[in-house]
Amino acid sequence: MKKRRQHYVWQHYLNPWTTDKKLWCLREGKIFPSVTNNIGHERDFYRVEELTESDIEYVRKLSVDPSVGLLKTANEGWIATFQMAFEYRKQFIGLGLPLESINEEMDVVLNNIEENFLAHIEGESIKYLDFLRSGSIEFFGVEDDKMTFCHNLCIQYLRTKNIKQSILSNMSSIPQINHINIDACWGVMKHIYATNIAFALITNPPVILNVAPGDELITGDQPVINTFAASAGKNNMPTDTEFYYPISPSIALLITSDPAYRAVDSVLITVKEVEEYNRAMYEMSYEQIYARSKVYLEKYAKKDSRTSRDK
Repeated sequence: MKKRRQHYVWQHYLNPWTTDKKLWCLREGKIFPSVTNNIGHERDFYRVEELTESDIEYVRKLSVDPSVGLLKTANEGWIATFQMAFEYRKQFIGLGLPLESINEEMDVVLNNIEENFLAHIEGESIKYLDFLRSGSIEFFGVEDDKMTFCHNLCIQYLRTKNIKQSILSNMSSIPQINHINIDACWGVMKHIYATNIAFALITNPPVILNVAPGDELITGDQPVINTFAASAGKNNMPTDTEFYYPISPSIALLITSDPAYRAVDSVLITVKEVEEYNRAMYEMSYEQIYARSKVYLEKYAKKDSRTSRDK
């Protein structure tokens, strides 16, 4: 079956913000209740496109060649993985199979390849979210679990409409690559970059951020944010990476190189820090933010005008 409604915000992740299966959403200055299936999605968002030789050369030059050793081999494998369907199509055509039947099957496969892969990643991540929501980061002590979680976290960071639109906007302004299908390239490159960032991220310790009763964290359609990017502003390049990931209204994960957090597994953050993280989540979102309680969106609704904001 062709999967057309494709979510770039993981529905299971949003469950802690729901009450009676609904959460509060702010979009275009309006606050409304919604089920998770109706937010953070776009039709055919992950459809895979065939890369030309020029596209592949561009992907290699920008994202594969800077890596070395096993990491470079793994990154090269992402290109093969997402172009495999097109190689199969050529083989099927060579065998003389009916072109109409091939195209019908390919239409479904190309829509579902990445969607199915992301569903697998989400399935892997459920146990890690359960640990984190119980306040435990013990799995970071197991090398395979730490690498799997960091890779999956980086996928969550890069899979969104926000990141995609930012990449397409920045790259399309470069005249030298106007012959490159940036949209198709990004489908592969986000997985390569996720692998690269994850390898760098595993050296930074995690810390649980706890919220005092009576206060709440919000999340949004860019649920993982780089706090340095939030500080620099959307139009500026951040100087470092520190990932902030709210995992419920009362708990968040911070992966940071800040020495202040080296000796602790968890901290209780202040009301002011909650406000700062919530504001950063709003500023780094694309068009939607979510909360368990409506009141936590009201201050942003007063100034929100998504149709005129510079995304």
